[in-house]
Amino acid sequence: MDLHEKKYNPKFSWSKEQSEVNNELDLVIEEIHRNGFSIIPNFLEQTDVKIIRDKIEGIYTTQVNECGGEDKLYEIGDQHNAKALIAYDRYFDRFLNNSYIFEIIKYFLGDYFILHQQNGIIHRPESANPTHPWHRDLVYQHITTSRPIGITTLFSISDFNVETGATMALPGSHLHEIMPSQEFTIKNQISMCAPAGSLLILNSMMFHRGGHNISNETRYSLNQVFTLPFIRQQISYPNLLQDVFHDNPDMQRLLGFNCETEESVKSSRMNKINKVRPFQGWKLER
Repeated sequence: MDLHEKKYNPKFSWSKEQSEVNNELDLVIEEIHRNGFSIIPNFLEQTDVKIIRDKIEGIYTTQVNECGGEDKLYEIGDQHNAKALIAYDRYFDRFLNNSYIFEIIKYFLGDYFILHQQNGIIHRPESANPTHPWHRDLVYQHITTSRPIGITTLFSISDFNVETGATMALPGSHLHEIMPSQEFTIKNQISMCAPAGSLLILNSMMFHRGGHNISNETRYSLNQVFTLPFIRQQISYPNLLQDVFHDNPDMQRLLGFNCETEESVKSSRMNKINKVRPFQGWKLER
C-alpha cells in the first residue's frame, strides 16, 4: 500500500455483497465461474514440456500411417490432432491423476466424472488447423446449464502468444446459449497468452478457438476434457484400453468403464450384482 492509499484508505467497493477468496484455488474457481477460464502459469516442468512435444509428434505420425497418410486426414478435416494419447503411450496417465486439477474438477462436476477426450493439438506455422473456427469442446451444443457439464484442461506445450497463435477466448460465453455476432466476437475476444508449461482451465462450453500461427515454430498443446458420465466419449477408452487398468478401479471409472451402454437388460443387472458397475442410486427397503 503506497502513501496515497494510507492517507485516504479508499473503500474497495460500495457493494454490500462481495465474493471472498482464501487461496489461489478459490481465485481459479471464481475466474472459471465468471469468465469461463483461468490461467495458471508454469504448471509443468520444462523437461516434461519437451517430452510431451516429442511424444505428440510420434503418436500423430503413427495415427497418420494408420489412416493411409495425412492427405486422408485433410479430407475429413482432422489433421494435426493426435487423439487418445493414453491409448498410445502410458506416459500420459500422469495428466489424468493430478490432485490439484481433480480438486477443481470435483468442485464443478462432483465426484463422478469421466475423461471425454485427451488429444495433442499441433499448430504448424501458417497452416490450417481444425481448431481455428470458434467452438465449444462439446461441439454444436447451444445450451447453458445451471452447473458446468464439462471442464477442459489445456496445457500449453509451447509458448502461447500472438505470434504462435495463442488460443482465443470469448469470456463469459459459457453463460449464453448461442454464439454472439461476428462484430461482438471480434470486439470482445482475447488471447490467452501463457508461457510453455502453463495450464489453462476452461468451462468446456466457453467459446474459444486456436489462433493462427504466424511464427516460424510449431505450437503444441495437450487438451483434456472431463465431463459428467452421461455425455458420450469422443472415442471409447474402454474399447481402446480393455484390460489395461483391470486392477485399478479408479482409473476404470475415470476412463468410462462404468458407463458404457449395456448390451441387454440382463447384462445391466448382472454387472451391478457382480459389482462390475457400482450401483449409484438409493436402495429401497422391502
